[in-house]
Amino acid sequence: MILIWITFLSAIAISAVAAWFSVLGLTQIFAAAFLPVAIMGGVLELGKVVAAVWTHHYWKEINYLTKSILVPIIGLLMVVTSLGIFGLLSKGHSEQEMPVKIVEQRILTYNTQIYFYTPLYYTILSGQFYLLRFV
Repeated sequence: MILIWITFLSAIAISAVAAWFSVLGLTQIFAAAFLPVAIMGGVLELGKVVAAVWTHHYWKEINYLTKSILVPIIGLLMVVTSLGIFGLLSKGHSEQEMPVKIVEQRILTYNTQIYFYTPLYYTILSGQFYLLRFV
């Protein structure tokens, strides 16, 4: 009996975390309409879980046409969940890459300055040695 409850709670936890990440990711992809996307994503996630449980529970009683409609809909909702999670993860990746790009740009600027000022440095240095010969 305890194994059934552990399995149930694990499934609920996985589904809840995936739904949360998916809704956050969808709001990152469609940031201009945060509230409508969050509501839509939450309802789609709830509908996916309800449709999957209902389909599983009544699998032997429902006809082929209902199965052939519900299964692709559940699959499509799973794809929407995956896209939302991908949106969240890709935003995190791009935010991580941003400081690296800034540092790379600074390095490129410093290298350009070094390349520009190196001949001038050697010119000044050779002139100082030339002047030191007469002191």
